Amino acid sequence: LKRLVEHIRYLVIAAVAGLTVTTVATFAWAIAKTIRLIGALLDAMELIDDGRLAVLYLDDDMMAKCGCTNNDTAGVINLPLTAREIQAVVFFKANPTGDVRVSMRSKYDVDVRAVANAYGGGGHKNAAGFTAPGRLADVRPQVIERLVAAIGEVLKSRP
Repeated sequence: LKRLVEHIRYLVIAAVAGLTVTTVATFAWAIAKTIRLIGALLDAMELIDDGRLAVLYLDDDMMAKCGCTNNDTAGVINLPLTAREIQAVVFFKANPTGDVRVSMRSKYDVDVRAVANAYGGGGHKNAAGFTAPGRLADVRPQVIERLVAAIGEVLKSRP
């Protein structure tokens, strides 16, 4: 009965939107797997520096469990920034090639570009990234230390 109700719902949505049932069902599946990925990332998220820095981590096992690909991660890094206390987010993605992709976002005057530049990356003040050779366990502490320092610089400059 549940599947029948779901199928009828797809038929109604398709009729109203002028789409095929297959298109609607595919879109619904894509949304469901992205929501699973977001849930897994937020569940594993660490808050550091009194909650001012959010740390996200993703590997191929997490993506496989959620049925996702790299394309499904677009925009996920920005979600923690909606919390008032969080000033910056770092998203570590361990690659099967043995390197680590590091993406960073910030708000206000926290300059994540300076952190990316230190590792040969780039971007702009509030969105930057780089790829670091080596293991996550080696890269992670250094990046977090630099981000905490960048947040601290902004805090010192405030009256």
